[in-house]
Amino acid sequence: MALNADRNTVVTALDTTLPTAGLITLNGDLGALGPAAAALPSAIWSQLRRIHERLPRSTELGRLPEAAPDTALESLTVRWIAIESQAPATEFDENIRTTICALETAEGPIRRADLPMLADPAIHAAVETTLARCGRTLISVGSHSWITGYPAAVAAALARNQVGTLQPTERAVLALVLLHTVAIPRARGIHLDDTWASTHPVQLDTLIANRTIKRTTASAALRGLRRAGFVATAKAGGYLPGPALLRLTPTQRNLLWEDLIVLGRPTGYMARRIREQRTTDA
Repeated sequence: MALNADRNTVVTALDTTLPTAGLITLNGDLGALGPAAAALPSAIWSQLRRIHERLPRSTELGRLPEAAPDTALESLTVRWIAIESQAPATEFDENIRTTICALETAEGPIRRADLPMLADPAIHAAVETTLARCGRTLISVGSHSWITGYPAAVAAALARNQVGTLQPTERAVLALVLLHTVAIPRARGIHLDDTWASTHPVQLDTLIANRTIKRTTASAALRGLRRAGFVATAKAGGYLPGPALLRLTPTQRNLLWEDLIVLGRPTGYMARRIREQRTTDA
């Protein structure tokens, strides 16, 4: 605020724009660079450094008087972003950042042929290490593609703290989409892929048939799911699983299958075994 920046613009950038883009992560009032920042090219880092060097120092801006905190002061508190990442120093570092940038920003899995650098054991290991430091992991999709996602521990922590989770209606509609586009076709033997990709779209009328979910409610939930990448629209009409589901690890995919089994037949033998196993694991 001391730089005469518009307060609403700054708040929107810190609370919404930058976290959504993965450029920063916030934990209360403490911020840190996010995974997308690791993929910024060296030219961008150079520009950011030049801008940073031109900013007034804290001694020039003056300091707030040391007094008991009150609402007015707290509302003006600046969220300081801890900068630990450095600009790429070598071609090796640039290759790692380029690879991570491609994986993190891709709408879906990237073919291995399009990421030949990952065939290099050293680059592969460095990419995995860098992703792990950002709370991400490298996921193999079949034997031909790569994508990134959240490891089990991070995904569990996010769900536990209700970070990025879906609303109850969105979860219900997503379950119906997966049931009609993947589970039922798989049971009929016409869907053999073990991922949540599908070529069997479901129509809105099918989703709300004999259900307590109203059309307007289902439509609103589908819009939210589309924005989050959990649902996509088919060219011929209807809805399909979205690209975000392709970022699930094999363990997470299995858990989602188990959830559908419990949903489809909650009193069945398999559902009881799943609940017993989860109780034991907990």
